[in-house]
Amino acid sequence: MAKTSLNFKDKSMNQESKLSFRNTGRIAGLLYLVVVVTGIFSLGYVPSKLIVWSDAAATFTNIANSEFLFRLGIVSGLICYTFFLFLPLVLYRLLKPVHKTYAIYMVILAIVSVPISFINMQNKFAVLSIINSGGEEKDLVMFLSQSI
Repeated sequence: MAKTSLNFKDKSMNQESKLSFRNTGRIAGLLYLVVVVTGIFSLGYVPSKLIVWSDAAATFTNIANSEFLFRLGIVSGLICYTFFLFLPLVLYRLLKPVHKTYAIYMVILAIVSVPISFINMQNKFAVLSIINSGGEEKDLVMFLSQSI
């Protein structure tokens, strides 16, 4: 009799463990979805509308004329990188039983990349500050981009 109650206890704990893994997997899926959607927008759509690879002056003009889209790209990128910061932590919970060392490596490499991405965002804020500056910096950027 003790054996059956122990067996029942193991089954219920196993079901709770499966439910916990399922919920963790759903959270990871939701984080992935947000990262993919915001990443496609900020890294794919916005640059395709604003950047002219062969003409820096045209790119600057496009950004100045579509400042709201450029700002949306920045916000979308910040959301993407923020969610990407939490994603490896959730994936660690899923992958730790498979191979703990590799799961730790994944977390370290992913978390190191996020501050680099945030630092790179300063370049986009610099573009905004040049666009919103008076005229002197804007004229200098236009002059330098045309001389390239």
